[in-house]
Amino acid sequence: MIFTLLVMPVQGAETQDLIIRNVHILNPSSSAPAELVSLRIRDGVLDVVSKDQINGHGDSMVLDASNGFLLGKLEPDSAPKFMILNEDPVADLNVLLDTEPHVVFAIDDGIIVVNKLSEEILAPAEPDAKEAKWLAYDPPPFALPGSIDSDHWNSWQSKWVNGVFISAIAIDRQFISQDDASIAQFGDLTVERERGTIRGWRFGAAGTINFDRPWVYSFAGAWKAFDRGFDTVESNTEAFSLLEYLVDIPLGDRTILRLGNQKEPINMDRSMTMTQLASHERYSAADAMLPSRNFGATLYGSTESQRVSWAAGVFNNWLNGGESLGEAATQTIGRVTWLPYLSENESEMFHLGFGVRHTNAKQGLSYGSQPEVGDMPRFVDTGLIDADSSTLLNWEIGWRRGPVWLMAEYTDNRVDAPDVGNPNFTGYHIS
Repeated sequence: MIFTLLVMPVQGAETQDLIIRNVHILNPSSSAPAELVSLRIRDGVLDVVSKDQINGHGDSMVLDASNGFLLGKLEPDSAPKFMILNEDPVADLNVLLDTEPHVVFAIDDGIIVVNKLSEEILAPAEPDAKEAKWLAYDPPPFALPGSIDSDHWNSWQSKWVNGVFISAIAIDRQFISQDDASIAQFGDLTVERERGTIRGWRFGAAGTINFDRPWVYSFAGAWKAFDRGFDTVESNTEAFSLLEYLVDIPLGDRTILRLGNQKEPINMDRSMTMTQLASHERYSAADAMLPSRNFGATLYGSTESQRVSWAAGVFNNWLNGGESLGEAATQTIGRVTWLPYLSENESEMFHLGFGVRHTNAKQGLSYGSQPEVGDMPRFVDTGLIDADSSTLLNWEIGWRRGPVWLMAEYTDNRVDAPDVGNPNFTGYHIS
């Protein structure tokens, strides 16, 4: 059972474990709806921001922001500075003209200076109960709209452009076991490849171009980029690769046009970043039959409830491949996803998805794949197939509950190539 009481304003108080639930994070530079989240401040430092409810333990102070609106800075692992208003200042600017009657909570360098929020008194069982949510599914605090601080060396804000520099180094350690047949075909791979490797150094920038409806831009490059796909071969993974350059243009409340070198809108395993995958590497069929990036245009949209999303795109890699637009192959792609079940606190969901990819195969088709381990040689390679076209179908199904996430995909690629018997390539994964 939970009941509430009114906590009088506290001046100069610091709480070892403070949880604030049901607060909107505003992004004044975007027309996107505010995110409703919970956050935890531990020992005066911002610890977690999550769409899931964060459970209290022991002597935690749990405050209900009652769907208030947060303004300020949310920096990971630093003392927070923000205030919570009881009305939306974006919808009503008068709130900012006279904030005193609207401020219900304020914290400065981890010290509470105003608190008019209600405290939730936990039922006796709650402090001992294990949390049913896994907070790692949510974006880290630096990805949230209130988190970019222009004082930081890697970010900037101006009248026309805001942004943040991003960099990451990925390191692998490989352990290899081969049978006699594998050694006969590929040689003893342990001699040169059973070692630690720098998988890649990725760097880039992302931010907004501040029109009335801001555009979002992103570009990223990498040295030694093992971001594999059928368009990547081992010989070109040792040099610099410009992985991504794109801009998102809002066309409505729930529709975005994405232009540039980007991921194709098909296949969940391929569309997610490596840090979000359920397994250590993408499954081989995704690497074999889908490119890492492609140049084109995609429309993304969703229903008002965001339970259904859709995407449709047209791609032609002439700009990166060196061919003319008419010489390069063209792909048309569509994907739809649906959440038939989503729990009230969004900690449990059931996901379904379906995608179609068609190419006119003007340059022929070639599929190949490495094992799901770092910088290994290709174990499977079809060579160039003289094809008229191919149509790839992709089914997705997933279920998540707290820390448990089950995901499966099935890919069916039907190639129109009469000279080689119209081959059909399939693959799947269960993670």
